[in-house]
Amino acid sequence: MRSSVSVVLCVKNVEDEIRECILSIKKNIFFEIVIVDGKSNDKTVQIAKELGVKKIISDDGRGLPYARQLGVSNTSGDQILFFGSDNVMSKGFIDSFVKLKVEAGFDAATVKTRVGNPINAWDKGLDFRWKCLGEDQTKNVNVVGTPSMYSRSVFDYCEFTEGSHTSDDADLALQMERKNLSIGMIDLLVFDKNNTTFRSTYGRFKWYGEGDFYFYKNNQDSWTANRKFKSITHPFRQSVLYSYRALTSHSSLSIGWLVVTLIARYHGWISEIFKNKYCQPCLKRDL
Repeated sequence: MRSSVSVVLCVKNVEDEIRECILSIKKNIFFEIVIVDGKSNDKTVQIAKELGVKKIISDDGRGLPYARQLGVSNTSGDQILFFGSDNVMSKGFIDSFVKLKVEAGFDAATVKTRVGNPINAWDKGLDFRWKCLGEDQTKNVNVVGTPSMYSRSVFDYCEFTEGSHTSDDADLALQMERKNLSIGMIDLLVFDKNNTTFRSTYGRFKWYGEGDFYFYKNNQDSWTANRKFKSITHPFRQSVLYSYRALTSHSSLSIGWLVVTLIARYHGWISEIFKNKYCQPCLKRDL
C-alpha cells in the first residue's frame, strides 16, 4: 500500500526560489503541499497560488520551529516531508524516499544534498561541504536536516519546540533519541539551487550559528563539560577536518569558503550571546 506524503515548505521572502522548487515537487506523486509562510512581503505567496498550491497558512512571524510544528498540525499524510525552498527534487524522488525509508525501518530520515550545476566559487564551496557532510552522515546520523521525512507517529511523542531557533531539528532528534525512535540516512540526492553569493552564504551560516547558540543554551544544564566543549568547538573542528580534505582532494579553493562560513557561524553564535546577555534585561525593564 502506497504511503501518502504531505510536503511541507516553511518559507519567507523566497520569490527567487520557490517556483523551481514547487515545479520539481509537482513532477512527483504526493498527497498534498502545505506552505507555512513567515509573513513574506514579496511575491512568495502569490507564486505559490499561481502554481496551484491550495493550503497556505501563516506562522505570524513566530519563527521556524513554530512554523514546522504548524505544518505538522495542518497535514494529513502518513509521511511528512520537510523540503527547503532552495531545494530541487528529481522525478520519482518522493516514491524512492518513502520506499527506502520504510524498508530501512527509520522513523525519520534525511538524504544527501549537492549543489546543482555549481557556477561560481560560492556554489563550489557549498557543494564541497555537502559532499563531505554526506560522507560523514553515511557513517553516523544523529540529526536529520532539511530535506527530511518523518513518520506521522513521531509527532505523537515529539514536537518542534519554540525557542530552539534554527536548532529545532537537533532538538527534535534529542527527543526522538529519548523515545528510542530511529534516525537514518537514505542514499538519495536532492539539489540546492545554484548561483549563491557571498551575502547569501554568509547570511545562511550566520543563521546556523544562531541555532548553534540556542541548542547549547537550551541543553547546557544537562550536559557534561566535555559535551559543552564538543558543542562549542563543533563548527571549528568540522571546518578544520573539511579543510584537510580539501587539501588532499585538490579542492584548495574550498578552504577560503570554509573560513568565511566558519566566521559567519561564530558571528551568529556571538551575536545571540550579546542579545541574550545585554538586550533581554532591557526588554524586561521596558515591559
